[in-house]
Amino acid sequence: MVSTIRQPLMIGCRLRMKGTMSEAELHILRARLRGGILNQAQRAALKLQLPVGLVYVEEKTVHLDPDAQVQNAFRVLFATFKRTASAWATVKYASRTNTCSFHTVFVPALMPERSIGPL
Repeated sequence: MVSTIRQPLMIGCRLRMKGTMSEAELHILRARLRGGILNQAQRAALKLQLPVGLVYVEEKTVHLDPDAQVQNAFRVLFATFKRTASAWATVKYASRTNTCSFHTVFVPALMPERSIGPL
């Protein structure tokens, strides 16, 4: 009776032959997806979800959110961080002064919704 010889450096060496193809295919798919993302980034066509307070204008440039309340919270946050030079101090200041933080919730096929809550 001949047993299967496995080399430790092969992809999927810790799996039996049945699972080796599956792991190899996942490796190839992951590499192709990453290649596509890098290609979009090189062409300046990669669009990522922006943080709250920033929006895409005309699908090309990034600007502050047109909502005045969001702009004010954004400016207060960065002014506090500039003054204190500490993220933890900024959070403590925001909780002490009841400064609100905005969270954008994305629901597929719907417009993004904003919720306001404590920082």
